[in-house]
Amino acid sequence: MRALVTGANGFIGEHLVNHLTSHGWEVGGVQRRGTITRLSAVYPSLDLTPEQLQGYDVIYHLAGAAHDRARSRRALQRLNVEATRNLLVAAQQAGVQKFVYTSSIKVLGE
Repeated sequence: MRALVTGANGFIGEHLVNHLTSHGWEVGGVQRRGTITRLSAVYPSLDLTPEQLQGYDVIYHLAGAAHDRARSRRALQRLNVEATRNLLVAAQQAGVQKFVYTSSIKVLGE
């Protein structure tokens, strides 16, 4: 099985990558910084084409920004809404069967 994990080097993403690879999955990842050596492919941004998503069985979409006062409301809209929508459309065009969206925005409560 092949999975793509966005936010692969985040708290949840890194644990998910480790879990999937330890169970024999081939995992690609989108990450802003750092390096996770278990990834079979690394992408620097969410701007992925259907061609790049060919062959993935599932996308775990964990990337996003919250409580980021340095970014404008418009920048957050582009990252959290538009980039997610574009990734979903590209995944549909590539024939990816599952798209799992997860947010940890409330992990620490109010």
